[in-house]
Amino acid sequence: MGRTHRHYSTEFRAEAVRLAETSGQSIRSVALDLGIANQTLGEWTAGAAASAISVRSDLKSAIVPPRLSRTDEASLSTKPGQLP
Repeated sequence: MGRTHRHYSTEFRAEAVRLAETSGQSIRSVALDLGIANQTLGEWTAGAAASAISVRSDLKSAIVPPRLSRTDEASLSTKPGQLP
């Protein structure tokens, strides 16, 4: 017979990842304590890390304004009545 596919809540996954990252124990040890496969917990932690990187890059692009082109810089540096 085939294996049954277990579904875990988002809260359970988040707590498992938090434990794996902060407990100082190996992923294998945390997974064993929680009764899940260490490969599963490894995938969750890798996915969480990738999400965190994605969120950080999204925040950085939202915070850091784009560089001005030389034309834009020239138009900003001209004084009133002076042509670029």
